Amino acid sequence: MVSWERIPPDEQGSIVAKILPLQRKIVLNECISELTGGFEQSTIAHEIGHWILHVNQNEAEGLTEQLELNLGMKDATKLYLCRTTGAKTNPNIIKSNLDKIEWQAQYFASCLLMPREILEAKQRGRNLTNWKHLYAMKDELGVTISNLKNRLQDLGWISIPKGSKQIYLGKAAPNGQINLFNR
Repeated sequence: MVSWERIPPDEQGSIVAKILPLQRKIVLNECISELTGGFEQSTIAHEIGHWILHVNQNEAEGLTEQLELNLGMKDATKLYLCRTTGAKTNPNIIKSNLDKIEWQAQYFASCLLMPREILEAKQRGRNLTNWKHLYAMKDELGVTISNLKNRLQDLGWISIPKGSKQIYLGKAAPNGQINLFNR
C-alpha cells in the first residue's frame, strides 16, 4: 500500500518517503510539493526496491503475526527512510553501507521503470546526445531526467563527463552512431 502523510524532518533533514514493513506500507511525504510525476514514480519504485532487496519478508511476516498475537516484539517499529531526492547511483562512489543500500534501491528502480527493451524502443529515431530528445523520453517513461540519464550511462549508451552538460554517445549505444538529422 502507498499513502501520503506528513513526515516531519528529523535532526538529519527532510524525509522524502519511508517504508513501514510491518504495515506493508510505503509512505510518501505530502509536504514535498515536487513529489509528483516522474519524481513520484521514481520514489515509489525506489521504495519497492528497498522492500524487495532489504526488508526480510519472513521476519516482517513473523513480527506481524507475533504482534497480532500480542507477544510484545521490541523491534516492531523498525522503518526505512528515504532522505534524499538524488540517491547516489554510481557504484564507484559508494562509501558506506547506507550508500550501497541506496544505490541498490535506485538501480532496482531504474531497471524496473526503464527495462532495456523499452529503452531500445523509445530511443529509436532519437539522438541520445540531444537533451531535448532525452527530455521527451523522460516524459514518455514517467521518470526524472536524472533517472533516465543515470540509466543510460549505466547501460553504456551515453557518457556525460562530471561537471559537464555535454552528452557523448557511449560504445554500447543501440544505434552505434549519432543520427545527425534528428538534432
